[in-house]
Parts: sequence; C-alpha cells; structure tokens
Amino acid sequence: MKIIIILCSVVAFCSCSNQNGEKYLLETTFSSQKNLVLEVDSISIDVGDYGLFYYPLSTTAEIQGTRFYFGWNHTTFSLDIVNLDKSEYYKSIKYEVNGPNGIGDVKGLSVVDFDSIFFLSSQYLTLIDSNTNVTSKWGINEKNEFQGFSSQDHNLTTEETFNIFFDNRTKKLYARLHFPRFAWCDTELGYYNENFIGELDLFNLSFRELNIGYPPEFRELSFGFRDIPAVTFDPSGLINYTFSISSNIYQYSLETGKTSSFGGASDFTRNHADALQIEDCPDTPLGMKHNLLNVKFMHLLQDPYRKLYYRFHWGDVPEHRADGRFNAYNDKPLFLTVFDDQLKKLMEMEVDRKQGAAWCFVDEAGLHILKPRGSENVLGFNLYKFL
Repeated sequence: MKIIIILCSVVAFCSCSNQNGEKYLLETTFSSQKNLVLEVDSISIDVGDYGLFYYPLSTTAEIQGTRFYFGWNHTTFSLDIVNLDKSEYYKSIKYEVNGPNGIGDVKGLSVVDFDSIFFLSSQYLTLIDSNTNVTSKWGINEKNEFQGFSSQDHNLTTEETFNIFFDNRTKKLYARLHFPRFAWCDTELGYYNENFIGELDLFNLSFRELNIGYPPEFRELSFGFRDIPAVTFDPSGLINYTFSISSNIYQYSLETGKTSSFGGASDFTRNHADALQIEDCPDTPLGMKHNLLNVKFMHLLQDPYRKLYYRFHWGDVPEHRADGRFNAYNDKPLFLTVFDDQLKKLMEMEVDRKQGAAWCFVDEAGLHILKPRGSENVLGFNLYKFL
C-alpha cells in the first residue's frame, strides 16, 4: 500500500553541537526548493530456500535496461540475484573458493554486467564471466602486481560502509586503504595523517593513493573504533565520503583532484560525537558504550533521477531508560536528511528506527531501505520516492 506524505522544506537551523566537536562543524546551507511529496511503498521478495533476509555485501546494476540487485551469500558462497523491475528472485550463481576459477575470501563486489563481475579477496582482484570462469586476475597486497604499491605500507580491503567500485569509463578500481605499519589506537594518531582510498589502474598495472584523508579532529582527538569512513561513488566521477562522528559531508572530484566540504547539520540531534581519552581507545566495552551514547552519521547516497542526495543518521540516547533499564542500539532514533544536488539541505524527518539504514540503495524507482527482519529467506525493502 502506498502512502503519500507532504514534507516541508527546512527554513531554520538550531545548532545542538557538543563542546568536543562544535568547532569542527561546517556551516549548513539551505535550499530554496519548494516542499517535497514523499510516496512510501514496500516490496518483499522470496529469495529461495538458501537466500538471506539481508546481505551485508551487495550492489546493484542496470543490465540491458533491467535493474538487478546482487547480494553476496556467504553461507552458500554464491551471488543471489534479484530482478528489481519484477520484484522477484532471478537466480543464484555459485562460485569456487580455490583452484583456477577460485575467487578466495570475498570482501568486495562490483558488477558491470553478467560477464564482468569483480570480486576482491585478501590476495586477489578477480574478474569473472557469466559462466563463473576467471577472465582476469590481479595480485594485491602480499601478492601485489601493481607498480607503486607496497604491502608493507598498504593493504587493500573493504568495510561495511565502503565497498569497492569499478569505474567503467576509466577502467580503474577503487578500494579502502589500511596501513599495517600503524597499530590500532596508536597514541600518536599517525594513522590519521594517511589517505584512505587507493586507485588501481587495471590497464597500466599501476597504483596510487588519492588525496583523500581524515578531517582534523581525528588528528587531535580519539574516537575509538568510530574512525571508519563511509564512502560512495557517483557515476559522474565524484567520491562522497562521511564519518560517523560528524554531520559534515565531503566530495572528491576524480577530474580535478579537489575536495569540497559541506555542512549537513541535523535539527533534531547533536552533530558531533564526544571524544574519548586516547588511553581508553582499546577498551572495547567503553567503545560500545560510546557508540550507543553518541550520534552516528551514515553514508551519502546520490539520487540522479530526482537530483537529490540522502543521508541517514542515528541520534544519541542515554545509557538508561526512565525505568532504570539499559537502552540498546535499536532504541536509538533514526533520521533521514534530504539535500538538493548542490548539497543544500531540503528537509529532515524521523523514520522507523528498525529499518536497515546501513543497507540501502537508490535506483530509478526511489530510495530502497532494508525492511525490519521478517520471514527467513525474504528480502524486503521500504521504498521512498520523493516527488
């Protein structure tokens, strides 16, 4: 059942920053665009006896005019594929772990079409065709084949908030950089002087770091394990990145090599997480508590069909409820902010906090957000379409 909601544009801003982070916040600008209309729908797809109700590693692609969702099924070592146009299960493709056509321990996934599917593992980047045959394989990390790359200085990997991306225009692939020479929670905070996105030129077998690094607060304060960047790629050649500790938004242009910065402040929550004492960084229980008590901002999603951007974030909650019981992470309120194509703020709304905001994507139909867990083997999305 579709629901229609009329939303008012934002016209004022009230800063709710904390003392630890307010000096790092960028100014938020507001769009003059008129009110939006939100159409809400949902879809549920039976993905077979061995399908999952959510896929931590997934991507989408439009192939010959049809929209497909690709979810990596770690339990069956297969790629489960959904036809989004028909809202139905399409097929599953099973792969080999080892051997001539093996793809290793899958960490990253990027799909061009059925004959060009990239898998990133700990030691290889592999290109697979529709018959599950390896058409190309490149050594990475300890098996490195790329000029300019040193496994002593870098490791290519992914995160839940940072999948690999293959740019079919330039034949270059982008991945997360990790720096093994730095210990986690290094009191010198040297890790945060490094760049965190690497570019592999698959034609010339060369590697370079992009000039994309951490914002200044990471070099001055400690935020525990809240340091993982959330990265998305626009087909137009822009790399969007955010950090969970702050409402700030950053865009890097592959064409110019320059970064633009934007404020994305919330009217409903604080806009920067508290810092931890550096000596408390390795304390995992304290880190979990810090995660609960502070805001958490998610990745930025481009909607080229409606010339909008979306970003979810979780608000903060106190450690205890009014009745004395402990709050849990799923007690945190969830908010959606909508920006125009210049990243000027349009509106902000609270949404169902049980939705899987970490696993969402945009296509021509709208913003797909993972539905709360229902039946096993049923993949469900709430569909937000702004008009």
